Amino acid sequence: MSFFNIFRRVHATYEFLALDKPLEKADRDKVSKSVAGVASVTSNRASLVFYDDFSGIDFESLMEDHFDLMYNLDAGNWILCYAFPGSSDLFNKLKRFCFDDGATQIADAKRVESRVIVTMSCYLDLDPKMLKYEQQDKSSTTGMFGFMTKIRAQLMNGDFRTLYALWEKYMPEENDEYDDDEEGFIPPPKPNNPPQGRDVVDAFKNMLTDED
Repeated sequence: MSFFNIFRRVHATYEFLALDKPLEKADRDKVSKSVAGVASVTSNRASLVFYDDFSGIDFESLMEDHFDLMYNLDAGNWILCYAFPGSSDLFNKLKRFCFDDGATQIADAKRVESRVIVTMSCYLDLDPKMLKYEQQDKSSTTGMFGFMTKIRAQLMNGDFRTLYALWEKYMPEENDEYDDDEEGFIPPPKPNNPPQGRDVVDAFKNMLTDED
């Protein structure tokens, strides 16, 4: 970190993880050069720090080419992003769970070639230990990335219970855009709730909170 950055206010920090394929040196150099912030990039992780002049980042393009998980915390709002190989059938089913609350896109998904990218925007009441473990355990088997890895596995297997939890938490009861009587609108189906993975879904539900 530059000496001068010590005196600047950190505006945003993005944490990335590559699970399926380590980054080669050329990829690491590409990531470092592609962002205007201060980048710390290894073969499987990247921390991008942006200061006062931050004007946004196209994190989805980094997910398309290099990473499988990303999280960002800004003023209490968490952005969680998951990328994985997925069929068009899986993507079409997943799209049914995408929605906004009239101001913010809460759940979104896109498919680039054979790669699916899912983004969640939410408020989390997070145990501080989870982020502490994240800093200590570079294997990413614990902490925030460890938890997100479990959700990613569920999404890859067509288990959309965490997305439905977002719908239940943040879908306004009265929203003209999502009027059940509106022609063509189909609410997302309520997923089955088998025992396998239920602990992950329940933990995610318990984390979800309203904006302060």
